[in-house]
Parts: sequence; C-alpha cells; structure tokens
Amino acid sequence: TILSFRANHWASGGSLNARDFHAVNILLHSINSGLVSVLAYAMSRSNLIGGTAGVLFAVHPVHVEAVTSIVGRADLLCAMCMLLAILVFRRAMIEQDARYLCASWLCIVSVFWVGALCKEVAVTLPALLVSIDISSLIVKRGESGLRRRVLRVVANCTMCALMFASYVCFRRFISDGSHTLEG
Repeated sequence: TILSFRANHWASGGSLNARDFHAVNILLHSINSGLVSVLAYAMSRSNLIGGTAGVLFAVHPVHVEAVTSIVGRADLLCAMCMLLAILVFRRAMIEQDARYLCASWLCIVSVFWVGALCKEVAVTLPALLVSIDISSLIVKRGESGLRRRVLRVVANCTMCALMFASYVCFRRFISDGSHTLEG
C-alpha cells in the first residue's frame, strides 16, 4: 500500500494533490468492479448476471469509505489481489496442463502475498480457495473421474495450507520483536 502511495506521488510529479490519490482509488475500484463482473460471468455463464454483479459491486454504498478515503487503498488493493487469485484458481481447476497449473499456483501465491502485505484480511484467501474447490467437488459428484478430482482437491488444500502456514510463520517472525534492522 505504501509503495502504491509512493508510485502515485511520483507519477503526479511530486504533488500531494488529493485529487490524484482519489483518482487512483477510483481506478482501482473500477478494476475491482470489472473483476467481480468477470467472476460472476465465469460462475454463471450469463452476461446479464456478470454485468449486474459488476454494476451492483460498483455502486454499493459499502464501498464508499474505501474509495473516497485515501487510506482505503489497502482495501482496494487487497480486494483486487483476492479477486485475481480466485479467477486464476477457477481457471486452473479447468486446465489439465501441469505447466499451466504450476504457473497458476505461482501467480496465486504471489498475489496472496501482495494482498496480505496490503491488508491482513487476505489471509482468508486459502480458506476461500479450499471452499471453492470442495464445493466444486460436491457439485460434480455424479461425474466420472472422482478419484482424480479428489486428488486435485487434496493437492490444492495442501497448497492452501502451506500458503497460510508461511504467512503465520512470517507474522511470528516479524512480531517476535527480536528481529530488528540493526541486527
């Protein structure tokens, strides 16, 4: 979040004009609204549902504080990271190529860490991905290939557990207090 403020300050020529910071927040909210629309379309395969979800997300009053307050950028960046991770995860569940799956997990883990460094609520992403994966297993229970899908769910759950555990270890390391910059 701080790096985005620095980039915003640099891009505006060193100006501390609040309008520039608000414009970036509005841009981030627009991107998030588009991502919600894409996610809703991916889940429903309906343009109407995807568009409606994006518009409702864009105009919902709960987002006012995050968009209008400059410090709300942490919420916007975290939401963007989580939405991107969910979209990549949904696509990875469809693909059969091992290279694509590895690249997807690299992207998901990277976006998870960026989101978690923006706002700690991103730590819920692994649980969200697990619930998406398990619900897809339950919905498709009558189809063939159950063993392969169960193994995929177990592998995805393991990756999500490792993501969460790495974050917990990082937090313990940072909050221990014995690790300072002076040595």
